[in-house]
Amino acid sequence: MNTEIKSHLTTADIKQMARALGISDLGICSAEPDYALLARLPDGKTPFVAPAKERIAPRSVLSSAKSIIVGAFHYANPPQAKANISCYAWIADYHSVIKEYLTRLLENIRKSAPQTEGYIFTDSSPLCDKALAYRAGLGYFGKNSLLLHPKFGSLFF
Repeated sequence: MNTEIKSHLTTADIKQMARALGISDLGICSAEPDYALLARLPDGKTPFVAPAKERIAPRSVLSSAKSIIVGAFHYANPPQAKANISCYAWIADYHSVIKEYLTRLLENIRKSAPQTEGYIFTDSSPLCDKALAYRAGLGYFGKNSLLLHPKFGSLFF
């Protein structure tokens, strides 16, 4: 049985929910496989990296996926006293912090669209999260291959 989820939520509504939660920026893209990315990914056969075909296909993680919501979380910390450590490491582990924010966002979305299914991850999925952020309109690739946000530069998760 194929049931399509209908919701009155718009992209603007979801972005407003994200802003209200303190998420710095948010983009949404299709869950269709990114075949252009497939051509650029090595299909390494290691136990640590999923096959390239899985890494480009959001439905390999959540078969019912129609859209991908990607959050950008800006970090900017005042300089510490000559610390030889990256500024993102001065804060709590971003994996758990971001997961909390995204869990609250998904809960808020489900209040308006109870049938919504979701899969939350931060660097913990086989999917190419940087490519998804690009497809969701959260930035552009610099010469160093980092995704650069128009407002935050490279200082975001």
